[in-house]
Amino acid sequence: MKNYDAGRKVFVQFFVALSILLAGVSGVWAYSGGDGTEENPYQIADANDWLELTTDAGNWDKNFILIADVNLAGTDITPIGNTATKFTGVFDGNDHAIRNVMIGLPAVDCVGLFGYCLGGQITKLGVENVNINSRNYVGGLVGYNDGGRTTGSTAARPAARSSRTARSSGRRPRATGQARRGGCRRSGRAKYNQWDYY
Repeated sequence: MKNYDAGRKVFVQFFVALSILLAGVSGVWAYSGGDGTEENPYQIADANDWLELTTDAGNWDKNFILIADVNLAGTDITPIGNTATKFTGVFDGNDHAIRNVMIGLPAVDCVGLFGYCLGGQITKLGVENVNINSRNYVGGLVGYNDGGRTTGSTAARPAARSSRTARSSGRRPRATGQARRGGCRRSGRAKYNQWDYY
């Protein structure tokens, strides 16, 4: 009986130590590299990294860099930043693109690749072939930009659609931040409340 209790105690101690170790280094394997600091931003290299970012609200105040083009074809995603947890970090697109974005949230406000950006920065990011279905404040790149800054970014071929049917009850994408010159542009069509905005 003593040997059994001693073996059980060693096993429990080992399991607790292993749990503490894994909890302490779990951030080491986040994304494709980086630690989220300005000097060493989290690296986004593929669709798996992007999906992790969309669900990692605790890090939406960190620094990110896109290190390759990302194709999201066949993947229904959710926005980075929402009314509960805004994106306040820095995202450097590094002249890469996110392609084939599909977001279907017809009863949700503030929807785009970045849903709600509060003072965050998005630079040099291309967004191509975007299809979004949402309620209010819909945009291919950012749905609601509150004091944020987008620089050198592109949204090509967006199809952002509001689920509201009366013009007075729906709202266009809102931007109170800065869309700096130097390459920011949008081409294509965004559909809103049965009216088209170009």
